[in-house]
Amino acid sequence: MGLIDELHLHMLRWAEREGMKPEDQLSKPWEYVWWPTKVELVREALNLLEVERGDVLLDIGAGDLRACVLALEEFKADLCIAVDVNWKVLEEALRFLRSKRFKALDRILVVCADFWSCCPEIAKAANKVLFLAWRVHPRKATKLARTLAWVEAIVHNFGDPDSLKLMLPLKRTPRSRRCSGRSKLLRNFT
Repeated sequence: MGLIDELHLHMLRWAEREGMKPEDQLSKPWEYVWWPTKVELVREALNLLEVERGDVLLDIGAGDLRACVLALEEFKADLCIAVDVNWKVLEEALRFLRSKRFKALDRILVVCADFWSCCPEIAKAANKVLFLAWRVHPRKATKLARTLAWVEAIVHNFGDPDSLKLMLPLKRTPRSRRCSGRSKLLRNFT
């Protein structure tokens, strides 16, 4: 069993003990509920983003940090910025990764915050963005593209837990890092 599978199983057991399973938290705002994404979907999202050496991945709604671990280990990203509002989940994932002596842990910048209100400045270091939070309304995709106009690509699954959407912010000029705020939906994966 690999580190990703171990991390996922550990987090599921932890969530059971702590009453943090999604079905136990239906009364909480969705932003604070840990909804683990299928690892196959995470891997496919990283493939769509074409994450590789030299990339800085921004993982919004990072939860148990599996996407960051995959990006660093399998895709060889240089750095991951993990943003989530749920400190308990982040803290447990970090504790587990430390216990396993995950060597690339120093290349994950963990930020416990609401991305929409305080993180666009932190995000400027990223060139690829992953936002797997299917309970986000699909219309937020336009806001995301405007907020992160300088990035090369964004993958999200807003509105559908089993699909991925790749957005490429449209550049105004080849020399400009600014964007018109529009994005292109290239493919849906189900």
